[in-house]
Amino acid sequence: MSAVIVIFICLGILLIPYLFAPKSFELTQSGIVVRRLLRSYSKVKGVSVIDLPLGIRLWASGGLYGYYGLFYLDKLGKVWVYATRRKRVLLLKVNNKYIISPENLEVFLKLLENFIG
Repeated sequence: MSAVIVIFICLGILLIPYLFAPKSFELTQSGIVVRRLLRSYSKVKGVSVIDLPLGIRLWASGGLYGYYGLFYLDKLGKVWVYATRRKRVLLLKVNNKYIISPENLEVFLKLLENFIG
């Protein structure tokens, strides 16, 4: 009986973060979609390519299936991160700061700049 409980706990530890991990990013007419992220392009105040700096997880996953959730990062403060890697990610400045990691960064950035204008 206790072995079954341990198995369910282990499966839960692996399954729950997987459900929240970022899978893809999409540009739509209304905004950037990370299964739930930005609402409007008009609110985007800045975009830059950075490497994910070191920081503290406030309410986040730091590597299991990616990096996602709320982090406190060096020189950036509180940032919402939805990334599958640490190198060459996009920092989006809106009302809050967001970091995302589109698969093809250059194409995504060019399309984003077209939407922003």
